[in-house]
Amino acid sequence: MKTLSRIAAIFLVLAMSLALFASCKPAADDTGAAKTPGAANSTGGEAVQTNGELVWTAQTAPIDLGKGAQAYEAKYYDGKLYYQGYLETGFDPETKERLGGQTIELRCYDIANASYSVLYSYTGQDYPQFYVASDGRFLSFTNQWDDTTNTSATTLAFSKADGTLSEPFTVPVSSPNDSWYNCQIDAEGNIYLTGSSDEVAVYSYADETGFTLVTKLTPKYRYVSSIAMLPDGRAAASAFNNQNEMVLTPINLEAKTWGEDIVFGSNINMSSGFIGGSGDYLLYFSSHYQKMMGYNSATKTLDEIFDWFDLDMDTNSSKLLTVLDDGSFQGIYMGNYDELTHSQSYELLTVSLQPKPAHEKTVLTYATLQLSEDQRVAVLEFNRTNPDYRIKVTSYGEELREMSDLSAILLKLNTEIIAGHFPDIIDLTYFPAAVYSAKGLLADMYQFIDADEEFSRGQLLEPLLKAAEIDGKLVSLPLSATIMTYIGKKSVVGDEPLTYERLRTLMAKYPEAAPVGFSTKSNLLEMIALTAADRFIDRAAATCSFDSEEFIGLLELCNSLPAEYQDSGLTQSEMMNSVKALYVQDSIYDFTTMQFYKKTWNDDIVFAGLPDVGNVLLSDANVGISAKSEHQDGAWAFVRSTLKNQADGKGYVWGFPITLKAFDKWLEEQTTENYTIDENGEQVLQSRGGRGEGNNDVVEFYAASPEDVAQIMAVLESTTKMLNIDGKVMSILQEECGPLFAGQKTAAETAKIIQSRLSIYIAESK
Repeated sequence: MKTLSRIAAIFLVLAMSLALFASCKPAADDTGAAKTPGAANSTGGEAVQTNGELVWTAQTAPIDLGKGAQAYEAKYYDGKLYYQGYLETGFDPETKERLGGQTIELRCYDIANASYSVLYSYTGQDYPQFYVASDGRFLSFTNQWDDTTNTSATTLAFSKADGTLSEPFTVPVSSPNDSWYNCQIDAEGNIYLTGSSDEVAVYSYADETGFTLVTKLTPKYRYVSSIAMLPDGRAAASAFNNQNEMVLTPINLEAKTWGEDIVFGSNINMSSGFIGGSGDYLLYFSSHYQKMMGYNSATKTLDEIFDWFDLDMDTNSSKLLTVLDDGSFQGIYMGNYDELTHSQSYELLTVSLQPKPAHEKTVLTYATLQLSEDQRVAVLEFNRTNPDYRIKVTSYGEELREMSDLSAILLKLNTEIIAGHFPDIIDLTYFPAAVYSAKGLLADMYQFIDADEEFSRGQLLEPLLKAAEIDGKLVSLPLSATIMTYIGKKSVVGDEPLTYERLRTLMAKYPEAAPVGFSTKSNLLEMIALTAADRFIDRAAATCSFDSEEFIGLLELCNSLPAEYQDSGLTQSEMMNSVKALYVQDSIYDFTTMQFYKKTWNDDIVFAGLPDVGNVLLSDANVGISAKSEHQDGAWAFVRSTLKNQADGKGYVWGFPITLKAFDKWLEEQTTENYTIDENGEQVLQSRGGRGEGNNDVVEFYAASPEDVAQIMAVLESTTKMLNIDGKVMSILQEECGPLFAGQKTAAETAKIIQSRLSIYIAESK
């Protein structure tokens, strides 16, 4: 759920008896007949002419891994891929009973022969993971949760020389609450386990003696996660040291101790496991920010090898497994998912240096704090299909470990702006649109919409467009929306427009009630800073009025609340039903929020909006176009393509779509009941999910009623503004209200200081 606390935090802080085959052999046609992959397809476009320079390029070729393949967790050994396949067992046609579990297969795909075989098959209720050793033998790793004891148990079984699987061995834990969840095998067959305790346990296996503990290393650091295999054969555990730097610490098995740390640095966020190095590079891995990184052991630096965006590839769908002798990378790319057959297609991915095209597309710069999933897909689609332009993304948030210092990010971006480098496209979700608009940096996108021969304002959801306007201009376009609002019981708070003055009146009438569930001084100040502070700023005139009686009154209202949340032991709904709170703050992105409160409050609800401003629009993708860009046509082509894809049902949208076509389809889906067939072959109504609080019953969600639709439309139509935050204003308000909340200054004195500081800031911002 997207709540105010999440937004504020971002802004302020930011896998037993079948034999093991000795080698891979082509399987029968019905389980994966040998096939030759098609010609490699370069996803980066055709290069007819080159200028001699080499650039990283991705090629993919389809591969048949069999039904139910789960190849994204594949392992690579000597030209073969080892992965799992899941086959549904279905129903017993006579008894109509479900058969237990699934058939899980360990498969081997020989890349040179383009065929796969089944090495091992298991049917049961648990789901083992398989890890393959360099000699072709494998380990079965199973982690089962016991609902009775609320503990998990990890069992290991190793393939023996005769091809059978050993008896399961339960791995002991240091305490009942601990669990093991990561596994790795080295070239000697040693098994490395990491888990919740941050310990690393190492076991060996022999057919004669079974599993033997080699050593258990106590934690050196916190958050020990994956085990990487270094080129010299040593295993190393990844963790974060006391300086919050990501490190790899080798394990000295002979001495049974930790080795010397290999420091990767801070602000590192992995999105995949390590793969072996080549040349000067000890290891490679993909970062969360679409980068392929390599640790250079000669320079002891973490270098960017390539950007997945430059290859027109999504790192979320790409997994590199090995480095080939020629220095190129090889791995797996997830293709299309077939909803009808519930099957995933895979492609063999090769990333290599190829001649750079002599004639390239014009590059558009795109600035964002953190690229949302729908925008990631949109950028990749645009880069693959647009003949004239491609987008280069800069994620300013990738320099932060925890998005806790927005001011540092803004300083860097603003420094670049001052130097004349405002991006062609900017994701304004986390950046101050009002400030940039006042400086004339953002173009009014109405001019592009109105000039478009195939697109018009009438194809967009008008209430959301109006809410997004700043001074009558559409300088930022929300591609989707959620609505932030206060929700109250109509019998208690009525249905009059909510203002801060009315909030004071209600607080006086119900003195034991918090204005909003779980309210504190700082909570209300946050809300004022997020939604009301801009009422006291005239950016056109570069003035402000934070010393006004109205603002002083707001500070006094904040100061009347408790400094810390007083836990009553009640849920939000219980607080509302007993009038211990007047409102709850929540976000509306479909009909589930409404159905939850209607059920828990006996239909006695009113969407009041936020004090003085009404309902507020939030968006995960809120784009703007530079007024100074020399390529506004290309920037608009990108924005237009995202709107068209949304209207055509492509991509993922969180909340309400901005295009009418997508909204109408969404509304049809929301008002259509879902049904499923039970074990008796009967059609039954299927819940869309549920929500509960504390120990209360879960409220199940179903299709929206006409009344629900009318109420949601009323909420959309009464949405008056979009959340555009100036981080500097929020920071100053929080800093200067500290003494007020501590009883060291009055509201009037605090307002005077805030006015002085913000007057300077507003003047400098013009």
